[in-house]
Amino acid sequence: MLLWVFFLVTLTLSSVSHGSLPSQPLRIPRYADAIFTNSYRKVLGHLSAHKLLQDIMNR
Repeated sequence: MLLWVFFLVTLTLSSVSHGSLPSQPLRIPRYADAIFTNSYRKVLGHLSAHKLLQDIMNR
């Protein structure tokens, strides 16, 4: 009888743990991605400003 109770409790706990969502987020923030994105946006801003100045000077 005690073995059956242990089996049922183990089965219940394992099914609950598989059906619940993880307590921690799956992806940890990656600061390297943020640094790359910020630098990339700055470069794009400089390129568009350079193109605008070229267009103004060519008029």
